Amino acid sequence: MFFLGESSPIDDGSANPGNSNIFDGWAETADSVLVMNATHWATRRDPPPGDLTAPTVTLTSPNGGEDWKAGSTHALAWTASDAVGVTGVDLAWSSDAGATWPNAIASSLANSGSFAWLVPDVPGGSMRVRATARDAANNSGSDASNGNFAISRWQVTTSAGAGGSVSPNGVTGVAEHGNVNVSITPSAGFVVADVLVDGGSVGPVSAWSFGDVTANHALAASFADVAPPSLVLTSPVGGETWDMSTSHDVTWTSSDNTAMDSVNVDWSAQGITGPWQTVAHALANDGSHTWALPASPTDSALVRVTVFDPGGNITTRTRQELFRIVDSNLGVGVAGPSLLALSRPQPNPAHGATLLAFSLPGEGEARLEIVDVSGRRVWARREALAAGAHAWRWPGLDAAGSAAGPGLYLVRLTTPWGVRTTRLAWMK
Repeated sequence: MFFLGESSPIDDGSANPGNSNIFDGWAETADSVLVMNATHWATRRDPPPGDLTAPTVTLTSPNGGEDWKAGSTHALAWTASDAVGVTGVDLAWSSDAGATWPNAIASSLANSGSFAWLVPDVPGGSMRVRATARDAANNSGSDASNGNFAISRWQVTTSAGAGGSVSPNGVTGVAEHGNVNVSITPSAGFVVADVLVDGGSVGPVSAWSFGDVTANHALAASFADVAPPSLVLTSPVGGETWDMSTSHDVTWTSSDNTAMDSVNVDWSAQGITGPWQTVAHALANDGSHTWALPASPTDSALVRVTVFDPGGNITTRTRQELFRIVDSNLGVGVAGPSLLALSRPQPNPAHGATLLAFSLPGEGEARLEIVDVSGRRVWARREALAAGAHAWRWPGLDAAGSAAGPGLYLVRLTTPWGVRTTRLAWMK
């Protein structure tokens, strides 16, 4: 070895035929550095050694088992040290348990030990975070989460009862501070009855908004049926003559937007004003009920059918035209018939002329009128008559002698014992 200030021989290989690099009897090792003079250093093989020590890093959060919501902010925490100094920290995340690291979070951070991370909206259960520390010599060290953590969304669960719908329906995932707008729509014949949000009633609203979501929520909508059943009374229709104490079928057709509940059948011996008496209640909606007629005659009988649906909606039907319950064994004596009655015109529909037959229970004045659908009197005849059966012919002329136009007319009989009406179709 030579020291500064000394002259040094030049190795030309002649003093060392074996090329063993011998200077003044001293053999240089493979990696030694020779001092050639006071200002010159020469290396035989490698450059002077620098900082070869990598930083040490420990990621402390997340370290496995956490469940962080998409859109939330969490602190990523680490410790890092180096023999010389940490110059920067890089953060990345993996969705495949650390098999790959394609997702950068931040680069060249100061070694503060913490970074606020806005969690991405990428739900999954195999998430990990990695911290990588670098020093000035570009040495690096890394550490990742020891186990998987999860990224998940808050859940808004919506449901609808029978008679309507909600949108969206079912479970909707939403990132933290996100919004979910729910529309609530009843079906035809229904209305919104109530809406429960997280178990509490908010009333019969048609929409609800979950804003700035930071928790799971639930919405349940219920609906009420407001559409009454349809109903047509098909027998008796009016004008029938039924013997008392016999049996006849009361028939109807009915339907509902959900289901039928029950049917009531009642009757009146004195027309629409009643009183109404029970035939049968709480019947099934099979469209027919056999009625055992009472043992008392009347010329002002009506039947009323009432149908109910499960929502409490009700529809009632009667016919405008009365029918008769008679004693077939009772003849017409000198005092005349015991009934006030107006028969259907014969013929009906009619053209040219029709016969209007009626009967009175006693002596008195009777007025017979033809009235159009607007309520205008077209024709009238009034006479004092004896008890019994009568028949007047109408030739289809109005009071001025002009021909009545085609259409639907009402025939009305007015007497001291009451009023009876029936319908007449007049043809051209």
